[in-house]
Amino acid sequence: MVDAFLHNKINAAKSSGVEIDAIIDLPANVPISNLDLIRIFGNMLDNALDACAQCLSPKVSLSCSKAQGCLIVSTTSPISPSDNIKSRRIAGLEQDLGQRVLSDIATKYNGSLIFGENNGIRKTELILNIG
Repeated sequence: MVDAFLHNKINAAKSSGVEIDAIIDLPANVPISNLDLIRIFGNMLDNALDACAQCLSPKVSLSCSKAQGCLIVSTTSPISPSDNIKSRRIAGLEQDLGQRVLSDIATKYNGSLIFGENNGIRKTELILNIG
């Protein structure tokens, strides 16, 4: 289910002109629900795509791997020059709802959410304890 979701999401981004570099190493027996995985990948990709939407060369990097008992999912993307003016993807939803969803998932799996911007690049990293 997660594979099909990622495939469709990545193909849609590529069709809209965004270069996607994805390296996904997701164990089949990972103790995270499919719903949570889809919420993770969906929110992280949407946020990265939004960040680079107005860039001349939009590119998103997505990675997922297991290391030292943790699942690490990260995205990087250039920041659009007009990124300080955020628009709502879905009218009526409160701002930064996706970030709160990711933060709640981090808490649920005894993990952490780290995000920031440096030299025109936005990076988000979600680390989940999976034992």
